[in-house]
Amino acid sequence: MKVLLKILSSVCFLAFITGCSTNSLDSSENSNHEQYNFAQQVEKRNQQLLASLVDELPKTTPILTKYYDRATIEKVVRYNFQLCNQYGLNQTIYIGLFSLFNLAYDTEIDKLDTEGKINEILQSQISEQEKLYLIKKRIAELDAAGVIRNKLEESCQCLYGRRLSVF
Repeated sequence: MKVLLKILSSVCFLAFITGCSTNSLDSSENSNHEQYNFAQQVEKRNQQLLASLVDELPKTTPILTKYYDRATIEKVVRYNFQLCNQYGLNQTIYIGLFSLFNLAYDTEIDKLDTEGKINEILQSQISEQEKLYLIKKRIAELDAAGVIRNKLEESCQCLYGRRLSVF
């Protein structure tokens, strides 16, 4: 979690730095050039953040390496990056958490709930924090009802003597 917060603070810092550009040439060409440069910087930074997240997930949750290789983790992280972009979840922490849910339950978060309630939450116009709260609550309900199963749970019980919680 500390790593994700560190990554998030780096994103905020980059946004601050790039937002303070004072180059003031007068033309729409310059504006387009600045927008292009900004888009390139954002894309480059996104790729760095995703690579960092792919590196940090196995470090912070070592049991993942028992079930998944780096390529699979990277694929999951990229999928969740696209999903978060689609639904306006703009913080890196959501990508990380959704990736952990995806890996623990071996299903994409938007396909985890056969009743579609998670998709309804994702598509709703509520705040990011409220979406996360409701999604975590729904996953807990599905897990408690036995509809979904955390595949990492048994391994973690053996290793740590307790149930793994992805919350």
